[in-house]
Amino acid sequence: MKNKNIRHSTDSLTQDNFEEATSRQYWALRCATGIDYRQQKLSKQVATEMIKEANEKNNYNRSENLSITTFLSTKESIEKLKNAICNEIELKSILVSTDINGKEIEGAKKYIFVGAGCGFSWIEYDKRNKKITTIITKANQIKDDIDKLVVKQMDKNVVEYLSNIGSPIQAIQYQSEAYNNAYNGLVVNYICNQLKIEKEKIWVNSRLD
Repeated sequence: MKNKNIRHSTDSLTQDNFEEATSRQYWALRCATGIDYRQQKLSKQVATEMIKEANEKNNYNRSENLSITTFLSTKESIEKLKNAICNEIELKSILVSTDINGKEIEGAKKYIFVGAGCGFSWIEYDKRNKKITTIITKANQIKDDIDKLVVKQMDKNVVEYLSNIGSPIQAIQYQSEAYNNAYNGLVVNYICNQLKIEKEKIWVNSRLD
């Protein structure tokens, strides 16, 4: 819906230095607000401010109306999930074989573990709310696709390294409590904004396996 309530300041420029808005600015305003401002003789400066404000409001309104699929696919959402993965792979432990004196056995295989640990993550909410159930069901259905988008944003050398040490990034995405908390956290934020639900009534819960 076009925003017809854009406020604009009174043009304080004098007649001598007044520069009227261009036809392109008037057209941009009409597209953004649905209102023809040509009869109001706006200045370039005021028109610029009004266009910016209209676009900001329109972008905000559009973000509220995104589907859960589009929301989870946005650059911001993918970046949050990527950060969750990066935080996990910084936590690394190495197991080595040692003799009875605690000395590492030369040539023995080393086992490298990445992440804080496996765990389960889920969303707590009133199951009687069918709208929430529908959104969560959809979010679960598309998680594999979102995970693939996250992998595409990772450094290829990191992805290859994780695979070589036996901790492929896909396994971390599936098992990591922190990563799945981040994913479910995005879903909860979407639901709260989309359905106007208080965060006290829906939240993420988890436990280590």
